[in-house]
Amino acid sequence: MELGAGFCRAVLTDSAATREHYPFAFNLEVIYRLDAQAGLSQTYRLRNGGHEPLPASIGAHPAFRWPLDLDAPKTAHWLRFDRPSRPRPAA
Repeated sequence: MELGAGFCRAVLTDSAATREHYPFAFNLEVIYRLDAQAGLSQTYRLRNGGHEPLPASIGAHPAFRWPLDLDAPKTAHWLRFDRPSRPRPAA
Protein backbone atom coordinates (compact mmCIF):
# COMPACT_ATOMS: atom_id res chain seq x y z
CA MET A 1 0.00 0.00 0.00
CA GLU A 2 1.28 3.43 -0.90
CA LEU A 3 -0.38 6.61 0.37
CA GLY A 4 0.34 10.15 -0.69
CA ALA A 5 -1.25 13.55 -0.95
CA GLY A 6 -4.47 12.85 -2.82
CA PHE A 7 -3.78 9.27 -3.83
CA CYS A 8 -3.70 5.68 -2.67
CA ARG A 9 -2.07 2.79 -4.54
CA ALA A 10 -2.50 -0.90 -3.71
CA VAL A 11 -0.81 -3.83 -5.48
CA LEU A 12 -1.66 -7.51 -5.37
CA THR A 13 0.76 -10.00 -6.95
CA ASP A 14 0.20 -13.70 -7.28
CA SER A 15 1.64 -15.94 -4.59
CA ALA A 16 1.32 -19.51 -3.39
CA ALA A 17 -1.73 -18.42 -1.38
CA THR A 18 -3.49 -16.71 -4.32
CA ARG A 19 -2.70 -19.62 -6.66
CA GLU A 20 -4.69 -21.95 -4.38
CA HIS A 21 -7.81 -20.07 -5.53
CA TYR A 22 -6.71 -18.51 -8.84
CA PRO A 23 -3.92 -20.52 -10.50
CA PHE A 24 -2.47 -17.77 -12.71
CA ALA A 25 0.48 -15.39 -12.52
CA PHE A 26 -0.70 -11.77 -12.30
CA ASN A 27 -0.08 -8.30 -10.94
CA LEU A 28 -3.06 -6.10 -10.08
CA GLU A 29 -2.57 -2.44 -9.29
CA VAL A 30 -5.43 -0.21 -8.08
CA ILE A 31 -4.93 3.54 -7.83
CA TYR A 32 -7.34 6.11 -6.39
CA ARG A 33 -6.68 9.81 -6.97
CA LEU A 34 -8.51 12.80 -5.56
CA ASP A 35 -8.15 16.08 -7.43
CA ALA A 36 -9.92 19.37 -6.65
CA GLN A 37 -10.83 19.91 -10.32
CA ALA A 38 -11.16 16.35 -11.66
CA GLY A 39 -12.67 14.76 -8.55
CA LEU A 40 -12.15 11.11 -7.70
CA SER A 41 -10.66 8.74 -10.25
CA GLN A 42 -9.78 5.09 -10.00
CA THR A 43 -7.42 3.17 -12.25
CA TYR A 44 -6.99 -0.58 -12.53
CA ARG A 45 -3.93 -2.16 -14.15
CA LEU A 46 -3.85 -5.91 -14.58
CA ARG A 47 -0.71 -7.51 -15.96
CA ASN A 48 -0.33 -11.08 -17.07
CA GLY A 49 2.73 -12.54 -15.34
CA GLY A 50 2.66 -15.77 -17.31
CA HIS A 51 2.73 -17.04 -20.88
CA GLU A 52 -0.81 -18.39 -21.04
CA PRO A 53 -4.03 -16.39 -21.41
CA LEU A 54 -5.12 -14.71 -18.18
CA PRO A 55 -8.87 -15.12 -17.62
CA ALA A 56 -9.88 -12.07 -15.62
CA SER A 57 -12.61 -9.51 -15.17
CA ILE A 58 -12.76 -6.56 -12.82
CA GLY A 59 -16.14 -5.67 -11.44
CA ALA A 60 -15.90 -2.81 -9.00
CA HIS A 61 -18.07 -0.14 -7.52
CA PRO A 62 -17.28 2.63 -5.06
CA ALA A 63 -18.44 2.38 -1.48
CA PHE A 64 -19.16 5.23 0.88
CA ARG A 65 -19.56 5.14 4.64
CA TRP A 66 -23.13 6.13 5.32
CA PRO A 67 -24.05 7.95 7.38
CA LEU A 68 -20.83 9.92 7.58
CA ASP A 69 -21.60 10.91 11.17
CA LEU A 70 -22.84 7.83 13.02
CA ASP A 71 -24.92 10.04 15.33
CA ALA A 72 -26.77 11.69 12.43
CA PRO A 73 -29.75 10.19 10.60
CA LYS A 74 -29.09 8.74 7.15
CA THR A 75 -31.38 11.35 5.65
CA ALA A 76 -28.93 14.08 6.75
CA HIS A 77 -26.52 13.06 3.95
CA TRP A 78 -26.69 12.83 0.18
CA LEU A 79 -24.43 12.55 -2.85
CA ARG A 80 -24.64 15.34 -5.39
CA PHE A 81 -22.83 15.29 -8.72
CA ASP A 82 -21.98 18.52 -10.52
CA ARG A 83 -22.80 16.97 -13.91
CA PRO A 84 -23.88 13.65 -15.40
CA SER A 85 -21.03 11.18 -15.49
CA ARG A 86 -20.01 8.86 -18.31
CA PRO A 87 -17.53 6.00 -18.27
CA ARG A 88 -14.09 6.93 -19.54
CA PRO A 89 -12.82 4.90 -22.50
CA ALA A 90 -10.09 2.39 -21.73
CA ALA A 91 -6.58 3.69 -22.28
